[in-house]
Amino acid sequence: MSYLKKIATLLGDVERREMAKVKLKIDYPCPKFSQSALLSMHFVQLMAVYYELKRFDLCLEGMVDLKSYVNAGGYLSAFHNVSWVSTSGMALAVTLWLELSQREIAEKVFNVFYSLQNASGAWYGSYGVLADYYPAEELIEIAAHVLPVSLMMPVVNYSMAISDRMKEF
Repeated sequence: MSYLKKIATLLGDVERREMAKVKLKIDYPCPKFSQSALLSMHFVQLMAVYYELKRFDLCLEGMVDLKSYVNAGGYLSAFHNVSWVSTSGMALAVTLWLELSQREIAEKVFNVFYSLQNASGAWYGSYGVLADYYPAEELIEIAAHVLPVSLMMPVVNYSMAISDRMKEF
């Protein structure tokens, strides 16, 4: 289901859905990640709505802004003011950056994302000090984000120990 349809479903009635669609398409400037209280995953979903509405300019503007929250090691902050990461946000951001031909940043974040994979083959919702988005639970939704990303990106060898990975945070 598209993000626009998800938002429409949450909004409920047709009139409010259409109003939201029109406002997103015309009235609203692109929000900055730092000015939102959104988890990176939700910010990327909002940018995906702009993409679906063919507002590529606004989508690219938001995703370029989000790039500034990727640290030198390739970790994308879960919120603008934290150092921990949301794996769902990372996977979704990689997918959208690839759609927008932002391959360099997509590869950087993708490599970190894959390095966080647990021995079970799954991912926790978040990693890092004070992480609070399901930090001890493997989330099935993340697997749904991984397939499109993995089809677009080469997989590299990750032999780095978990303790070494966590030093990045």
